[in-house]
Amino acid sequence: SYLIPARVYAQYVVNRRPVKGQKESRYQRYYGLIPSFDADRLPYLFGTEVSYHEDEPARGPKGSLERPRAVEGTLVGFDGASYLVHKKRGGVGRPRHVYPLNEAVLVRRARGAASGATLADAATQTPPPGTELTPPPPVPRVPRPSPLRYRYCRQRIVAQM
Repeated sequence: SYLIPARVYAQYVVNRRPVKGQKESRYQRYYGLIPSFDADRLPYLFGTEVSYHEDEPARGPKGSLERPRAVEGTLVGFDGASYLVHKKRGGVGRPRHVYPLNEAVLVRRARGAASGATLADAATQTPPPGTELTPPPPVPRVPRPSPLRYRYCRQRIVAQM
């Protein structure tokens, strides 16, 4: 069950954001430090499918299916300076860097949109209603090239005009 890790992860993110109407976060008031969401520790959505590189000793040879170099799993939280990832093949990984695979799909689900739906407004390239449509200008005709005659000469094709 992901209930406890989800609550811990949510509390981690909430404590590092300022409360409405205040300029300080709870973390900043308690520890006296400004929380940092830098490029090393981005707060991805809980449950995001991620990929990460195994540590050198845990890696298998290149192309190995039993001990792959890159592992996929589900992001379930933070542990100190690393992420907590439940591996698909079992176990828990604690990588320092992860690469999200499906975070955009989770964002769409949270907004209530279907997975394949677009989130950006699409504009049509037509004038407003009531204006008269004008046809595009005619395309100029290009003269057709004269057909080439070919003769075969020692397995090479030579074009003659």
